[in-house]
Amino acid sequence: ILNECIKANDFSIEMIDKLLERIKGEELKKVFRHFLSMKKDSYPL
Repeated sequence: ILNECIKANDFSIEMIDKLLERIKGEELKKVFRHFLSMKKDSYPL
């Protein structure tokens, strides 16, 4: 799904929620949130 978001340039809240639902494990969620925080300039939330 992450690749779909990147291709569609769609980092809407709904897409992020879908991603977080599929990500298992708190550590992965932390990594993903860190990734999003790094990309905020490129992908406004």
